[in-house]
Amino acid sequence: NDNTAIGEYALQANTSGDGNTAIGVNALYSNTSGDENTAFGANALKEVETGSQNTALGAGAGENAGWQQPRNYQSHLGWLWKT
Repeated sequence: NDNTAIGEYALQANTSGDGNTAIGVNALYSNTSGDENTAFGANALKEVETGSQNTALGAGAGENAGWQQPRNYQSHLGWLWKT
């Protein structure tokens, strides 16, 4: 898989997701099979499990966006923007 993970627990649960970039503690932590997601910041897109082509920039941005799976094509900008 062509993923990039920098930070403790970044992309921790990834099993088959491809083309993801996670930078920051817990960034894309729950992602298992989502593709082409980009998360910059601690806890960014933390709960997204299967969503694809999401972008989050900022600590906590999109942290709880995975409450209704899958979440696709979403953008989250700013600190703790969780919807």
